Amino acid sequence: MISDSPGRQTAGAIVSSCNVSARQGDIRMIRDPLIPRLVSTTEAADILGMARSHVHRLVTEGKLPAAHAGSSIVLAEETVRRYKAGERFSLPSQLRVSVYDESADGWTIVRTVPVGPEYVLPTRFPADEYDIEDGVSWRVELVDVTGKTMKVAHPVT
Repeated sequence: MISDSPGRQTAGAIVSSCNVSARQGDIRMIRDPLIPRLVSTTEAADILGMARSHVHRLVTEGKLPAAHAGSSIVLAEETVRRYKAGERFSLPSQLRVSVYDESADGWTIVRTVPVGPEYVLPTRFPADEYDIEDGVSWRVELVDVTGKTMKVAHPVT
């Protein structure tokens, strides 16, 4: 198995091999079929037929979903294969509900709600749905996972 660091197994190898290292006593584990097989950026590059740096760039640009396992970046093997087959992924986003705090002279986030990448920001928001008191200035922002504001709605108070 290819390793990102000499002398160490990749995170994908650790998760999918079901063996704990010899230093931990070679305990045999049963692989949980509900946990997807994880691969490192090096393994993903091999699957995709591209350079490891290009896979890393796809991950950092949000074009290929990944996660951190300690200091390693891991990807679901199935996701990598779907990307290779032509599927493209969008960044998920969230609604950020904020109220205006006059003492701080700025907006304070009171609630975040995750939404899918295809979510369309409605023009009207009921204040009672977000537990907003009458007479308080508030707004709803649609932000991506990097924190960039994509759209803002200023509901009537």
